[in-house]
Amino acid sequence: MTRRNSDSNIPPLAIRLFYLAAVAVSLPLLMWNGLVQQMNASAGDILFWTRGPVHSPSVARIVLLAIDDSTLRDYGPLPIRRSVLADAIRRISAFHPRALILDMLLAEPGRPEDDQALSTALSTIPETVLGAAIESDRPEEPRWILPLSVLADSHLVGHVHAEPDADGSVRTILLAKAADGKRVWALGLQAARAAQHTGAPVEDRDAVQLGAIRIPAREATGRMMRINYAGPEGVFRRVSLASVLNHSVRPEEFNDKIVLLGVTAQGGGDRLFTPVSSAIGMSGVEIHANVLRTILDRDFLASLSPAAEITGGILIALACIVGVGALRGMPLAAALAGMAIAIPTFSAIAFHYGSVWPTASFLACFLAASGVVGVGEYAAIWVNLRSSERKRREYAFRVQAIAHEIKTPLTAIQGSSEIISDQLVPQDQRNLIAGMIHKESKRL
Repeated sequence: MTRRNSDSNIPPLAIRLFYLAAVAVSLPLLMWNGLVQQMNASAGDILFWTRGPVHSPSVARIVLLAIDDSTLRDYGPLPIRRSVLADAIRRISAFHPRALILDMLLAEPGRPEDDQALSTALSTIPETVLGAAIESDRPEEPRWILPLSVLADSHLVGHVHAEPDADGSVRTILLAKAADGKRVWALGLQAARAAQHTGAPVEDRDAVQLGAIRIPAREATGRMMRINYAGPEGVFRRVSLASVLNHSVRPEEFNDKIVLLGVTAQGGGDRLFTPVSSAIGMSGVEIHANVLRTILDRDFLASLSPAAEITGGILIALACIVGVGALRGMPLAAALAGMAIAIPTFSAIAFHYGSVWPTASFLACFLAASGVVGVGEYAAIWVNLRSSERKRREYAFRVQAIAHEIKTPLTAIQGSSEIISDQLVPQDQRNLIAGMIHKESKRL
């Protein structure tokens, strides 16, 4: 009896309320833990590979002037001599590039004649952007490493930082960085500004306005922008600096093009991993080219807001609750399989239209909700079954008791009727038996 009572102490409604509460509490933990966030990033990387390279007018307008291995072999090791840079810039200025962006730091003075030659060469291309960086060896008192004043002149300056994520891959860039009381825009943004001949960016809470281009970079994230990579290294046209110096380039290769000058040599140390890079990483100048391409094409990738993410997780959990609660057998299996396929499919479609969904977070919600609800429904069914068995046993016991109660007077009546039918039984005994029959009939 004690076990039968314990079966009825946990009603199915209480079990369902418990697993609903468990799902509600676990959703934020599932969606925003470090492991799932890393899986979200990896899922986004896969979408870059499945999409393939991007071929757009901006990709065609960008040219990488590469300080590659052949340049270092012919013109000396890094840092490349400024007289060599000056010669190359004078040559391409004759081809009338739209803008020149230097992904390098020119903060230390060199030979005065070389610095002056480089300054003169840079002045031939008015739309020039020079690189800057924050000192990494003094984190407690960060200061800017800025171009020499003789070189900077009236040119724009952009920071060259591209901080990797926790897994070492560069997926975003801060459009502005501040140190020592000075704020500097990103090199890619300044390159877009030079190429578009626009004024200073205008900021609001949710975006940065660069001329007619509205860049979705919220103030709350430090003006962070996702880089929409055009493809693996090699998507942008690349010309060796040695080819320019050797007079083996055509004018149309640079005419009205946005030229990014930087180190691509494998031993240059300026390589980082990206969602689309190979085992040796992607050169920094190509990462900045992708930032520039993202802005010029207005091909931005926007992440879902936290409110939208949790809403999506709740909707997925509710679908699992309804499906597991209402369906059984093959229909349930088909519904769960459909949801498992639909989540990455819709994430890929959203990525195509510039929205980055937390695919791994949504899949974690789906797996957790369907698992918890499935176990909960099994427990509820088990409790219902045990309750039905207990009621069946109680019913059988009652029927058996009733049958016993019916059988006893019937046996007495049957035996008395046989005795009273015997003619040899005296009358007084007949009267006694008749009274007993009457008593047992009333009992029955």
